[in-house]
Amino acid sequence: MASNEQTKEMRSYGIVKTVVVSLKIMFKACDSKELMMFGAGLLAAAVPSAILYLQKEFFARVEQYLAQPSQVFIVGIMLLLAGWALLEIVQCVSDLFGVAAERRIGAKINKFVLNKLLAKMAAIRYEYMDTPDVYNRLQWVSNELPNRISQVVNDSMSFCYRVVQVFAMLSLVLTQDWRIALIVILGAIPYFLLVRMQLNEEYQRAQSEAPILRQEGYVFSLFMRRDSIREMRVGQYADYLLKKWKDLCVKVRSHRYIRKYFFLNLLSSVIGYVSIGIALGFVCARILDPASGTSVDAFVLVYGIAASLQMRVTSFLSEVMSMAATGRYLRDYDDLSAYAEELLLGENEIIPQKADIIFENVSFAYPNTDRLVLRDINVKIRQGEKIAIVGENGSGKTTFFLLLAGLYRPQKGKIFFAGKNLEDNLGLMRRATSFVFQDFGRYQLTVADNIRIGNLYRELSDADIELAAKLSGADEFIQKLEQKYQTFLGNLEEGRTDLSGGQWQKLAFARAIAKPEARVMMLDEQTAALDPISEAKFYQEFKELTGDRIAIMISHRLGATKLADRIFVFDKGQIVEEGTHEELMKRRGLYYEMYQAQAQWYM
Repeated sequence: MASNEQTKEMRSYGIVKTVVVSLKIMFKACDSKELMMFGAGLLAAAVPSAILYLQKEFFARVEQYLAQPSQVFIVGIMLLLAGWALLEIVQCVSDLFGVAAERRIGAKINKFVLNKLLAKMAAIRYEYMDTPDVYNRLQWVSNELPNRISQVVNDSMSFCYRVVQVFAMLSLVLTQDWRIALIVILGAIPYFLLVRMQLNEEYQRAQSEAPILRQEGYVFSLFMRRDSIREMRVGQYADYLLKKWKDLCVKVRSHRYIRKYFFLNLLSSVIGYVSIGIALGFVCARILDPASGTSVDAFVLVYGIAASLQMRVTSFLSEVMSMAATGRYLRDYDDLSAYAEELLLGENEIIPQKADIIFENVSFAYPNTDRLVLRDINVKIRQGEKIAIVGENGSGKTTFFLLLAGLYRPQKGKIFFAGKNLEDNLGLMRRATSFVFQDFGRYQLTVADNIRIGNLYRELSDADIELAAKLSGADEFIQKLEQKYQTFLGNLEEGRTDLSGGQWQKLAFARAIAKPEARVMMLDEQTAALDPISEAKFYQEFKELTGDRIAIMISHRLGATKLADRIFVFDKGQIVEEGTHEELMKRRGLYYEMYQAQAQWYM
């Protein structure tokens, strides 16, 4: 298994496919201006070779003039000098232009890939989050991919430039002697092999260190968050966490790795310069041989082109190896694209008045586990019913809730919503259901936007938002805020305002109420953060707030179960008791024991 994973990690696109895929991404992400910049860069890539050719011709004309002075040679020399100067200016301008183009194209691609990534993460099946290998890959891709993809595209662009440069220069050298070109290219091979080894190791290190870097980032973030800083101070474990962070930093910073490649890079540079010296010596020997017919201009050409050619050959080979390595990121991009997405079928259908829910022989185990969290669940919930779900921790309550929300799919059995299989009706269910999770979102937006996002299927007016806040009990504290519904919550802006846990929970409940067309309301510990008075008020108004909706609530506070038409008691993944509060109290089973255990503290 390990060897297969390793093979998968090392799998990469070929150079040609990497370039083709990268250029496709560039054409999708960029407009005509950026594409024209790329085309201009390809033309400018031949300028250095043109300069070297003019240099060669210039010195040849000078040599001829010195041997036989003539006005004709002077005119030719001046024209060559002017052309040389003009191309130097063109090269200078194109270099500046190229840097601007690379940044602009890189920014466009980065934004394009981020947009694709966010859209994918918004639609990907939630069950992937419980698969460690997939989750680690998702984290790796989300942290690394945007910048890496723009790097791949930039490498591919550079590769195209280098192809033009190298072939243009090789054609000049080949006019003198093919052996010179061979010597220069051979001198670049050690660097090529070194880059290949270094990039392979960097990719493997990045993959292996990704979980450690996430841990390091998490521990670092604890020193920046109000809630963790508060507990850290009073608990006096800042030193412990600081040591933990330092230990993680040590794991991902290897000085031996840096030293190794410093000496290898030095050695490859020495070999490169030696090969240039050999090429120049070869030309000098030919110049000193009268029978060869080689003149000084050949030395000027080789002197000017040898180092430049080797640098460009080296860069060309580096681009090749870089793409061989970074092509893996394109594979990661494709792997991410291949992950299955939620299919929100029926999203545009009319919400039915009756949205009965049926669990039919449903069993479920979380991904990569064999333990059934739910076993053979059979229930029917009719429109307008109020259902309370109770049970000990780990009994399957939240899993039942998540299956009904469509975040997971059962391994066995079916779930029906409004007469259709939930998997074939997921879009309609999401549109027809409002949710309040125990770990509700605390969005750093305005108060109004915190409520508005609860129903993006239609445009909510200010009156709609205010009504939802009044019904949830949030309007009372909102009216005390300086900017009321336009108050920005969180700590991202100046003049920020933070809320208590109970106030945030009232906003979460307002989001659910802001969807009055919903036929189902799902509540997970909906009063956990409320004060006793607010909780009592919620219970008193529960029937009015939920109306003719199905209301399903998970609660550890068994006093709330009196509001329910039926109570489902979960134990070890099964519904072991079902009935009203009075019926279950008479049975003196698990529900009775749980209720009595809580009630004794209130008597």
